[in-house]
Amino acid sequence: MNSQQGEFIFPPASHKHDPEPSKEGAREVTRSGRRASQANRVMDAVRTFPGLTAGEIGTITELGHVRAQRRLSDLKNLDKVFADGKMKFEGNNQSRWWPTKREEYDN
Repeated sequence: MNSQQGEFIFPPASHKHDPEPSKEGAREVTRSGRRASQANRVMDAVRTFPGLTAGEIGTITELGHVRAQRRLSDLKNLDKVFADGKMKFEGNNQSRWWPTKREEYDN
């Protein structure tokens, strides 16, 4: 079952074999609108500062690296962003994130 939140139609955030508490948490973050709100913040950061890492996006948006990476994964699955290139963030290689061509022309 997909969930629509604003401009995004999200696929399920959990996997078939995840424990039930994980599935409920994933449903709640989507149902509450937090997933869409976070995705919008991340998308705004990618549009404004293309080429940043998830860690940098997490810092700018104040979502933290893990939440930013989850929303980047959502946005990638929706063909809103793509990863290209690597850059060090806090000593670790991370992918750099860019808006898709379609997304660039939507502005």
